[in-house]
Amino acid sequence: MAITLIEVVSGTATAEPGLLDLVLRVRDGGEPFEIPFGYAPDDPYGLTPEVGAWLGAHPEFSPAPYEPPAVTKQQVYDERDRRLASGFSYDFGDVRGVHKFGTSDADMKGWDRVTKLKDALLAAGDTTTTIRIATKTGTADVTALEWNAILLYEAQNFEQPLWQASFLLESMAPIPADYADDSNWPS
Repeated sequence: MAITLIEVVSGTATAEPGLLDLVLRVRDGGEPFEIPFGYAPDDPYGLTPEVGAWLGAHPEFSPAPYEPPAVTKQQVYDERDRRLASGFSYDFGDVRGVHKFGTSDADMKGWDRVTKLKDALLAAGDTTTTIRIATKTGTADVTALEWNAILLYEAQNFEQPLWQASFLLESMAPIPADYADDSNWPS
């Protein structure tokens, strides 16, 4: 025996206009029972035509509005990490000009190697030997002191502001739906 619709018990709008998540009371020859039902008005199959007719005959039925899922801290962490991996520009203030520095995980492994060499040079008292680095712009030669200046600039002007914005967003209850908007993050 085919399932027949008795009534629409409840419903909620979805993120997709016109689509509804419904609870139907149906019968399959025996006692009535309830089932969840995804209603798409253009679907000509199954119970959809009956549900559409029922909704048309019951204009007083009003599904609950769509409530987007709450933003999680993990979504904020992911956005922060995406921004941390986006890189930054650094102006050497001389003929080397402005360079775009990569900050992806792979880039940061290279940063670690350069930082270890910089530390060894400074420990030896050497402030004049240059280290050739590769940026997204090209190559540049830097001294240990210049690399230190880049590290300080990156931490103060790129990394820490992103962490601070992340902490602020994480502390909000609820976290705003537009958490990933540029207005919530330093430029």
